[in-house]
Amino acid sequence: MRFRPLRTTLTLLAAATLTLSAGACGGSGSVETGSAGDELAGAKLVVGSKDFTENIMLGKIAVHLLQAHGAEIEDKTNLGGTVPNRKALESGEIDL
Repeated sequence: MRFRPLRTTLTLLAAATLTLSAGACGGSGSVETGSAGDELAGAKLVVGSKDFTENIMLGKIAVHLLQAHGAEIEDKTNLGGTVPNRKALESGEIDL
């Protein structure tokens, strides 16, 4: 019985931590500008990436960051392996 207050306190602490963590995640899918500026307004860029999870994530980060600063982006992440991406870069099909 004497452990009940400790268990209740830990349960409340875990619930508060979970609530704060879930609230900070966002996930609206829209680009929020917040403190980002519009210094790239009018720029049109094509972002490509390899077809590996880490490369896709970095490509998506670049897409969102550039959009947040006003650039118009064509998303070609998950383009393929090294060869298709290199060819796309060399031919000017993708910019980044």
